[in-house]
Amino acid sequence: MHREEDIEQLFKRHGWVMRRGELTQAGVHACTLHRFMEEGQIIKPRTGYYQWMTENGPNEPALLIQLAPKGILTMDSALYVYGYTDRVPRRWHLALPQNANRTKYRHAYPPIQPYFLTRESLQLGATHTKLQGQRMRVFDRERTLCECIARRKRMDREIFVKAVRNYCTDPKRDIAKLSEYANLLGIQKPTNDIVGLWL
Repeated sequence: MHREEDIEQLFKRHGWVMRRGELTQAGVHACTLHRFMEEGQIIKPRTGYYQWMTENGPNEPALLIQLAPKGILTMDSALYVYGYTDRVPRRWHLALPQNANRTKYRHAYPPIQPYFLTRESLQLGATHTKLQGQRMRVFDRERTLCECIARRKRMDREIFVKAVRNYCTDPKRDIAKLSEYANLLGIQKPTNDIVGLWL
């Protein structure tokens, strides 16, 4: 397999990111891979991973799915997904299983801000979204706001206030669900106090 169109279609079927073993199994030889890397069509974002460069540049969501398949967008990244902040996060904020290898995400590319949660907690409010053509997991609006309220003292104050205000004016908000989540997460009082200022 040497034609650019064939290689591109192969990467496309794998969400633009492939491991070395997958490429070998598909019949892509090392010399072919090296040639495409020299031409800038393929990059090696980290050891053992290869990414096809689309016309929009590297597809970070595709790489995230490979690096952290159990990750869920949360905090600043989820706020950006829902339009509750216009600041593009410098790191991908991901909720990850508590027993995950923490060193794996310390110097990862793309940069990740991990939040390690219990398996039960990861299920609460988990849903999906589309980013750059990739289907990714994300906490829903209510769980995202709960996560922000729980960590409000470590957040940028401007981002936090704007997120609360935008949630409260969002026609898709579900206050009953927010209250249910807050109760389950043990943050009912601060949630009532903070959200009550805007409703």
